[in-house]
This record gives sequence, structure tokens and C-alpha cells, in this order.
Amino acid sequence: MKIKSIYVNNFKSLVNFKIDLADFNCLIGLNGSGKSTFLQFMSFLSQLMRGNMKHWFDEHNWNAVLTPLEKVKAIEFRVEFTSQDNSTGKIKDGYWDVTFHHLVCFKECLYFDNNTLQVECDFQDENMTMDDLDNDRRIFGYYTLTNNNEKILDKERIRFQYQGSILSSLNEPKVDKVFDCVKKFIVAIRAFDLLIPFNLRLPSISSVDSIGNSGEFLAAYYERIGEEKRLRILEKLKKILPQLDTIKVIQNFLDYTGQTKILSFIEKFLDKLEFVSYHANDGLLRLIVFLSQLESNSPFLLFDEIENGINTEIIGFLMDELTSCGKQIVVTTHSPMILNFIDDDVARKGVHFFYKTEKGLTQSIPFFSIPRINKKLDSLGPGEAYVDTDLSRLISEITELKNKEA
Repeated sequence: MKIKSIYVNNFKSLVNFKIDLADFNCLIGLNGSGKSTFLQFMSFLSQLMRGNMKHWFDEHNWNAVLTPLEKVKAIEFRVEFTSQDNSTGKIKDGYWDVTFHHLVCFKECLYFDNNTLQVECDFQDENMTMDDLDNDRRIFGYYTLTNNNEKILDKERIRFQYQGSILSSLNEPKVDKVFDCVKKFIVAIRAFDLLIPFNLRLPSISSVDSIGNSGEFLAAYYERIGEEKRLRILEKLKKILPQLDTIKVIQNFLDYTGQTKILSFIEKFLDKLEFVSYHANDGLLRLIVFLSQLESNSPFLLFDEIENGINTEIIGFLMDELTSCGKQIVVTTHSPMILNFIDDDVARKGVHFFYKTEKGLTQSIPFFSIPRINKKLDSLGPGEAYVDTDLSRLISEITELKNKEA
């Protein structure tokens, strides 16, 4: 399953925002243009299918994600996706329409393979706040399931509490059978916009199925993925870091509970040098994050500022891994080096220029769909074309192009 396009309205600076996604996508633009906001939205999107939105907002230290630029009360979005049946080769298209308010998707329409789940709720008090979690008092509503316009479940009453999507809590075999693959796909989206070098070095105190929002569980996650995947990661790293001999997980590091884990590295020079992640460089730890996620079951990964801490000589290796992994990838970057390792055809489809309008709203346009920029590919590589472009002046050029099209 892959995402074809996303429309977002009223999530921070994403107002009437639309983007078409390729297999590999690279977001470029000036600082503050909204690239990281898009990654945050994708994390928000995935959390809707998990539920527990209050906890997610608390983890991100956010009180709200509504745009402060418009007087609105709800976030709206549409995700269009496609899936190919491996056994029959049949293409199945679908979409997910949502209106989100007060921790709940109170209008939700999920369509997939001629099946439609329609949810309609209402609020008893329009002035409720996010901290009011009494869902029985807050909302009431119904859901309907149809197949080829034939109703299977007609106006079933919502009799349970939920946050985010109704699918995060709905236990209905007829619905699960149809939409389980969609739910699993969206839940598995991982957006890494908060990686913090200090947290990547920390000992982990639990066995978890992710590295955490900022990488704080990296050691525990690396142990959990299994020996086979760890060996593949190590062999890949040895190609670019030949002095690296071993990566292991040390138990009980500075702790006697038996639960604390930390990454340990052995480098081979004239003698062997062993050190724990407290003394590892940022680039090595970030490479472990990237490679471990490429080994994960997540079909859709997003990485912020992919070039941070990575040597120029290693960028080519990293880009080869990202573009050949078979997953849908989104990265953000300020470095032309990243684009230098992208083929022209991949660049035309997947390099997206983010910018803000005079009102401070984020917009996106395929970078090489701009005629003047596309022409540069006749003599320059994608990265060279990027360097040769004044991004601040480009915004006014895009505005003029759109005015002419209108």
C-alpha cells in the first residue's frame, strides 16, 4: 500500500495544502517553510488510528495543532492511497476523509475496495476543551458500512469512548475484515522529526517496538529487532566504516534492575577500542536509526534533515539505501548533496519545494515542474540545479506562474 496524495486544511500552517507523493520524496525549502510541520502531520495522522490522542499531544507538549492563522475549529484532511493485491495483481484504490475536533474524528469516511465506512458524530458542547475526556458526555453518533452502495451496517450507534479515528476502538468483525490492512498501514507510518542526539545515547529501560519520539529507546529497540537484522545492519555499516567490528547491547548498564540497556561499539585498529553510545558520534547513531527503520515493518518512513551528522562520503551510501528499500520514503534536507544522488526522473517526481505565502500559509510545488528549474536538468544535476536557484526569489516566481494559470 502507498499514499498517492494528501490534502490538509487547518493543521498549523497547512491550510488548503496539497501534495502528491512518489515512492521517494525529498522536501526542500527555506527554514520555517513548513517541512517539519508536514512530518508532524504525518505523525498525527498515524496516531489517529492508534487512539489515545491526549497522550500524544502531551508527549509533544502541544495544547493544539489548529492553525492560529484562521478562525476555525476543526482539522480536515484527505489521504488517497492505492494497494496492489500480490496474488491477483488487482489495484485497489481508496481514501480517508476526516474532520477532527476535540481529540475525535467526528466526521470520518474511509473507502477501500468498494467498501465505505461512514462515521457521523456531534458534540453536546461546542466549547469543550481538549482536557475534557468525558466522551460519553462530549459526543454521540452513528457509523454505517456499505459495499457497492449496499448497506451492511446501517446507523450503528456509537456506544464506546474513543479518541482519534473510530477504528482505533471499534471492534466490529465486518469492519475489521475490510479495513484491517488500511488500519495497519496507517498505524505503521513512522515520522522522525524529533531525533535528539543526546537521547540516542541514553540507556533504555524497557523493551519497546519503536525507538521513541526522540530516539530515547534506540538501544532496547535495536536489541528487539533480532540477530539477523542486526547482522545485516552491521555488514552495511562496515562497508562505509571499515574500522567498525561489533555492535552489541550491554545489559544492566549503571543499573542493577536487569532492565537497562545501552549500545556498545568495538572498533578495530592496531588494538580493539570499545565504547558505549555516550561516546559515539551523532552520524553513527543516526545511521543506526535509519538502517534499523529500513529493516522494520513500517511501509512509510519520514526523516527530518537527513544529512545531519553524516559525512559527505557516506551520503551516497545512505541515499542508495533509502531509494532502493522498497518503502515509501519522505526526507527533508537543506543540502544539495542529497539531491546530487537522485536520478533526474526521481527528482522530477519526488522533489517538493515548500514555501509560505504572504499570509504565512505553507504551500508545496514539485520543484522541477517549474519550467525554468526543469530546464536546468538539461545541463545540471538535481543538486546543482538546487544550488543554482535563489529560493527566496523563487517564491515570487511561483506566485506569478499560479496567477497566470488562474
